[in-house]
Amino acid sequence: MDTLYSESWIAQPKIPKAGSMDEKPSFHDVSLKEPSLAPSSQQAASVRKQSHSWEYNTRDSLTGWMIVFWAFLAMFISLSTLFSYPVYESYYEATNRNSLTEAINGNPLLLADLHRPQGEFPASAWRFSHRATTYGVLIGTLLIGFALLGALPAGILTDNLGARASCFFGTFLLTVALFAASFVDQLPILCLLQGCLGGLGVGLLFTPAYTIPMQWFDRYRAWSTGCALCGAAIGTLALAATYHSLLWNHGLATSLRVQALLTLILGALASWGLRPRVHVPRAPPLGLHARDARLPALMLLMLFASAARCIQLLCLPSFARTTTGGSDVDGTNVLYALSAASLAGVLLGALLCDKCPATWPMLGLSELITAVLTLCIWVPAKSLAPMFVYAVLAGVSSGSLATALPIVCDRLFGQSRLPTILGFVLAAGCPAVLAITPAAIKFSTLLSDGKSTAWLTAISGIFSLLAAAAGFLLPFLQKRYNKTNY
Repeated sequence: MDTLYSESWIAQPKIPKAGSMDEKPSFHDVSLKEPSLAPSSQQAASVRKQSHSWEYNTRDSLTGWMIVFWAFLAMFISLSTLFSYPVYESYYEATNRNSLTEAINGNPLLLADLHRPQGEFPASAWRFSHRATTYGVLIGTLLIGFALLGALPAGILTDNLGARASCFFGTFLLTVALFAASFVDQLPILCLLQGCLGGLGVGLLFTPAYTIPMQWFDRYRAWSTGCALCGAAIGTLALAATYHSLLWNHGLATSLRVQALLTLILGALASWGLRPRVHVPRAPPLGLHARDARLPALMLLMLFASAARCIQLLCLPSFARTTTGGSDVDGTNVLYALSAASLAGVLLGALLCDKCPATWPMLGLSELITAVLTLCIWVPAKSLAPMFVYAVLAGVSSGSLATALPIVCDRLFGQSRLPTILGFVLAAGCPAVLAITPAAIKFSTLLSDGKSTAWLTAISGIFSLLAAAAGFLLPFLQKRYNKTNY
């Protein structure tokens, strides 16, 4: 069993019961650096009976499951903002396409207005320029990239000021970004509001919810993380359909304002409830020596995996809608299938992480499966059925990766400063997402022109292969680290 308690700790005197936050023992006092030194279940049970400290009695308790619920709400409203964005992207592209069609059929003179930022279009069409396809993809990549970038300050805030500070700040930023974007009718400004500012808010909000639940559990550490991550999949299934209906029935402004209101309410509730189990004293952000290559390997994995996932998230619905001869509804249905499958993948990954003592090979295996699926199913796909098969299988793989990542960081580095370490890992994906933006725009441009996108899809599969190679390095690096330090 993976636990925080080592034999050396058991032999020490009992920790006195904490009376205030400053007196609570830290993970520096009780954290386990090497899982092989964990005591047996009988030893752990005897320690539970003998110890009345705040450390032990709050593990695997009802309080921990309440923390999981608040983390669920944070994931529900934050990550669903990322995963439901293709609904907005489809709206931007479709309204631009509808505006052009109506202009041609109604009054050819309106074609000249397509080159004006404030062109006069029919009342049913949104006033976007002919570059809506490019800007729609750009907003999505900025949203994902800045969400990953925001994980780094979120981790530092969580370790030094607490989870509530990061969640409250993230809720405020995301709410302001969405509400301000509802008054904007220019895509460049939407890039700054919905993309950059909204992405930072997402990163600050979801990172504490990604790391705090496992602090409250010993036996169900991975399962608690998986339950919290279910909020992302369930939120995408529920809110993507809601936003789709609001966009096409009431317009962009109404959809963004409803999203801002939901973010304010659910984000504030999650911020109020989330809190770490112990106080972590101030320490250097990373306690790694120069020869420890485990963190760079994880960052390299996230670099390539983020590039591959960005293309899949932003381009898969458009591909299903355009190349396979489907409609806008078909593209949205593929997104629903991806989200539903990721829910199953999260639960499967949580079960495997709690049962398997060595979790780090799961990262490489998940990326290898995604690479094979991309190269063997998506690249040759010519109809809608293979795209649904790919969405289901890739969703299971992505959900398993999302669950395994914080558990791997926990077992490699311990829970002390875990939010900061995980923030470094997630932030490593930001440069890849921003660098892949031209490829994602090219993908959408080729689709709109009816040209093949197989080579760009293959690049996504190659990125997944590179991420898998970095993941398979982790077991060897861990063995090397154990020989050096023990």
